[in-house]
Amino acid sequence: MEKELLEKLIILLIITLSCANLVFSIYNFYTIRESTKKIDDLEGFKKYIKNEFQIFSSKVNTIIQEKMDESEVFKKNITNELELFSFNLSNITQEKMDELEVLKTNIANEFQLYSSNLSKSMNELKVLKTNITNAHELYLSNLNKCMDELNVFKTNITNELKLYSSKRLKINSGTFEFGWETSFNYYLHKSQYAKSTYSFSIYFPESYSNIPKVYVTLIKFDFSNTENTRVGLNVIKITSYRFEVEIYTWANSRVFQGEISWLSYGI
Repeated sequence: MEKELLEKLIILLIITLSCANLVFSIYNFYTIRESTKKIDDLEGFKKYIKNEFQIFSSKVNTIIQEKMDESEVFKKNITNELELFSFNLSNITQEKMDELEVLKTNIANEFQLYSSNLSKSMNELKVLKTNITNAHELYLSNLNKCMDELNVFKTNITNELKLYSSKRLKINSGTFEFGWETSFNYYLHKSQYAKSTYSFSIYFPESYSNIPKVYVTLIKFDFSNTENTRVGLNVIKITSYRFEVEIYTWANSRVFQGEISWLSYGI
């Protein structure tokens, strides 16, 4: 629209300049006529004016036609550019719509995955809560059981202390060596895999009125250096005047000799 207005202004300017040129020519004509007195024929002047006007009209028509052609070309160019712009805009819009559709699908998939993981986590938390609750209840049950056992133990200790406080407490201790005699050598090695045992009795220096408590520990031993070291120690029988100890080994272990330490107390 602005270009068409500019073209009309240019055409108007050209027409104005042509009219000014015509007036100037007429002025020159009258000036020459007055100065030279040679042009006095009105018909000649008319012909001159007519020829000038025809030339001017031809120039104006030529200029107008040129501008009209340029305007048509400009219109076609503008039309082509608008069509190209619309086509590109349509393609861009379609690409953006496709990208938005892909983005929408990705967001939906991610949200679905997040929801699935959240549900799975909630289920795991519920299971964990149940396990913790069960473990807590089991812990409380075991704690109560231990408390009951401790109360029973406390009662037994209290009763024993009362019993010991009412009577004189006897304490005996000592050591016992075994295996130095020749007949004992390799005694605790009956076979390749069988359990080999050796037992002996120890008499208390002072007898007890009741069955005493006896503690035994191994303080020295001698094994074969070609086999593995395996040994066990048990108190298998206790009376008021003696107790019996069992030494044992297994597999291919060989016991040559050893020594135990013992402690007993009672009333």
